[in-house]
Amino acid sequence: MRGLRMTSFAGHRLARLLFASTARHTSMLIASSMSGHPTPEENEMSGLVRICLQAELPAAGEVREFVAGGRPFCVANVDGTIAVLNGVCPHEEGPLGEGIIEEGRVVCPWHGYAFDPRTGESEQDPECKAQVFESVVEEGELRAKI
Repeated sequence: MRGLRMTSFAGHRLARLLFASTARHTSMLIASSMSGHPTPEENEMSGLVRICLQAELPAAGEVREFVAGGRPFCVANVDGTIAVLNGVCPHEEGPLGEGIIEEGRVVCPWHGYAFDPRTGESEQDPECKAQVFESVVEEGELRAKI
């Protein structure tokens, strides 16, 4: 009999936690909608994915790596212009977000392949092109169209 009570109690507790979690999520969505900020669902529908907070953007002349939606992104600040590239180098899958900026190009730390942050084109190999995403900084966040 004790086993049944514990299971019943555990089941009741789980149901309460699920209800509380659902209620919290619903209230956050309502609050977000009422505040004028897009909900995560609205961002997904528009194709915009939050990459980072505006305060986390790299300084001019630097790059940083961010993970959003389970994938890495390279965020580059080239002379005050923010660019979002695929975080995986198309040459040998190096981490572009750990690279540097040289002469206005994002340079992969593994083999030195350099990519134009606007077009993704490489100086070393025209066939090797980094994916560049449209991006916007709005409401304190960097968002990219994925």
